[in-house]
Amino acid sequence: DHAYEENRQYYAMLPKPDLIPVGIEERINGTEAIVVSQNFPNPVSTFTTFRVELEQAVELSMELSNITGQVVMTQNKGFVNAGLHEFRIDVSELGAGTYFYTVNAGDSKVTKRMLVR
Repeated sequence: DHAYEENRQYYAMLPKPDLIPVGIEERINGTEAIVVSQNFPNPVSTFTTFRVELEQAVELSMELSNITGQVVMTQNKGFVNAGLHEFRIDVSELGAGTYFYTVNAGDSKVTKRMLVR
């Protein structure tokens, strides 16, 4: 039999997820620059879009990851010319929560956050 005790504290060790860098522009060795827009609309429940502006021709792809880092969707545009490119994502089959989209352009990566409801 245990008596009621006020102010009891419990401690637990929880795993710490890796931090995901978030940025607008990243240069690797000064050779490539990419600018990634925030997705719109955000929060989103069906389709969302974001744009990528490239200074030079590169391989362009996108990965969408959930909060635990599991990749839930990919799109590969292949080798594209410099200029403005658009990704359109259907999130209607995803559960509500926070997701991260990472744009890979050559050796550069930019990650941004989106909310699915």
